[in-house]
Amino acid sequence: MARRTASPGRRTRANGEGTVSRRQDGRWEARVFVRQDGRWVRRALYAKTKAEASRKLREAITARDKGLPMPKGSTTVAAFLEEEWWPGVAPSLRPGSQRRYHQVVTDYLVPALGRRRLVDLQPEHLQTLYGRLLAEGKSPATVRLAHAVLHRALSRALSWGKVVRNVADASMVDLPRSPRREAAHFDAQAARLVVGAAQGDRLEALWALALTAGLRRGELLALRWDAVDLDRGVVEVRYTLQPDGSLAEPKSASSRRAVPIADAVISVLRSHMSSQAAERLEAGNQWQEPRLSVAGSKVTLDGGLVFTTPLGRPLPITSMVKAWVAVLGRAGVPIIPFHGTRHTAASLLADAGVHPTVAQARLGHATSAMTLERYTHVGEAQRRGAADDVERLLGLSS
Repeated sequence: MARRTASPGRRTRANGEGTVSRRQDGRWEARVFVRQDGRWVRRALYAKTKAEASRKLREAITARDKGLPMPKGSTTVAAFLEEEWWPGVAPSLRPGSQRRYHQVVTDYLVPALGRRRLVDLQPEHLQTLYGRLLAEGKSPATVRLAHAVLHRALSRALSWGKVVRNVADASMVDLPRSPRREAAHFDAQAARLVVGAAQGDRLEALWALALTAGLRRGELLALRWDAVDLDRGVVEVRYTLQPDGSLAEPKSASSRRAVPIADAVISVLRSHMSSQAAERLEAGNQWQEPRLSVAGSKVTLDGGLVFTTPLGRPLPITSMVKAWVAVLGRAGVPIIPFHGTRHTAASLLADAGVHPTVAQARLGHATSAMTLERYTHVGEAQRRGAADDVERLLGLSS
């Protein structure tokens, strides 16, 4: 029998490779044999173009060869994100991350990608979305967050066998660069002016702790008197205050820490304790210390907050920020975000020659590299000092 030869320009596929052909209705069809319920069956995949059909065929063969079920079904991106992925991942997120993730899903991902079938989602769809967000004025950081959320969701879809690849993998899409800006902070001279302007302020102790200990805003507002040992000179960071008024565990294991404080700060805290007792006495029956729930647990704590309103309630962030701006105004220094106090504290530690590992532990960073790269800032005096030191080594200074 004569051996059959392939037509010119047409490649003969080996067994198991599947086929791609054009249907009479104009669509392209890929066919492949897959293992299902212990037997081999032929599956058909449809696409508008030959390239898309070929891609679907390759993905199906890859899944089959890895022993994975071939993704199928009409589940949309919106249905997967909102009904399957989000209910499971939400409880594992901290309250702040939960709000940001949910906003990304509802504001960006579902409106742009939600109607597509999950199995049809492609890298170019993501790239188009990211470009549109940037064109609408969204920051590179927002785009990167949207990508991170989608990548996490698709990783779960991949592990569940709903897709054969994660189209949000770094090799498939380009992300905008986040510009590195010098974070707002004070040098030692400006910090001294702030400390001076804060003397006698109702929240003087809060400003002192922020600038010297570098506690985060939420850590300061969640600080309770049972975590302050004025005799030993130690403040323990146990919780952080959430926008809803509840407490939460610190953001990481390294954030849960004991921070030694200096004598001057101890003195300010003792004065604050006395002032708070006087406010409580003056408020009488109007003094209200709410029980504080701890997110993710059944634990509730009786008030005891170090920083409160004059009536004992948790200090609102807006009130704290307003008071902070007023102090900076009295000091005659530029207005910077309150988070700048952490950058200031880190830079003051570096100026004082404190070892990076010690500064890392004090600030509650995961690594000393973060302390050095993101929070320590080199001032003009340090740059000038470095130049003078080199001149002295070379014998150029007079």
